[in-house]
Amino acid sequence: MSIIVESVLYIGDNYQLVNTILNLSGTASAKLNYDIHHLSSVSSVDDIQAALAERKYAHFICEQPFSQYLADQIATDFPSLKTTYLPPPKKAKATELAVAMEGLVSDEVKETLDYLSIPIYFKNKKGQFLACNSYFAHLVGKTPAQVIGKTAAEVLPAELSDEIEKIDQKVFTEQQVYLHECKLHDFAGRERDIVFRKESVASGNIQIGMVFDVTEINEARALLEKERIMLRTTADISADLIFFKDLESRFLGCNRQFEKFVGYPEREIVGKNDDKLFEREQAAMCQAQDREVMTKNRIYVGEE
Repeated sequence: MSIIVESVLYIGDNYQLVNTILNLSGTASAKLNYDIHHLSSVSSVDDIQAALAERKYAHFICEQPFSQYLADQIATDFPSLKTTYLPPPKKAKATELAVAMEGLVSDEVKETLDYLSIPIYFKNKKGQFLACNSYFAHLVGKTPAQVIGKTAAEVLPAELSDEIEKIDQKVFTEQQVYLHECKLHDFAGRERDIVFRKESVASGNIQIGMVFDVTEINEARALLEKERIMLRTTADISADLIFFKDLESRFLGCNRQFEKFVGYPEREIVGKNDDKLFEREQAAMCQAQDREVMTKNRIYVGEE
């Protein structure tokens, strides 16, 4: 009889129950030995995924509450993993509010929500969530069933929900699209830069909201601004004349030494050609040099 050793990741505190589950899952034709890696609890879903990625586990047994969305995500990331959840993952159930609002958000729309890769939700004029997809629920650390029927004050942090509820009222009364940027800690506790896009639909009876994570965009923008400031500071302390042009020989910017040389501040230089700043002969010479640089794609060096 062959002996097989299988790795198990267990989150919980009932070893006896785990051994029972593993023995029931074994086969009569093979002797199974289990290498159990035990965690009492985890603080986030990212921790679970990181633990699963550390080694090739055959089984994953978890007593920590789990949503169906997260269970599906693990099934996608680790297709060969045998999973047991105690209790089973929670699935969204119809609420009294959902039944009462049956005519506002159709079943087809609700079924489509989870196929969209961005967080999305529907609200009524009272500010209650009528429907949302798993991406939105995951963003606020809940399941769709825990979100539906609730208001922003019950789902989001107080410092954020107050402002959002004010904007919600404007969405319905002014019938306009609103964009609201704020900071929000996600399920893993990381601070994210979030933009809410809100719009009223269905004759002004429903608000549809989409949420965009712009953290990476803002970080890239801040880095570019930092580099721009460093470049500009370096240019301004240089004794050389430094300027930037577009492909039409229009000035895009310059340093302070170039401002002194031309006799105009940068704001009056930007957008102009050489013929607006220098005498005709000198301007023609500068533009000829520009054409040589652009057509031959090489550095021009000359003494004037």
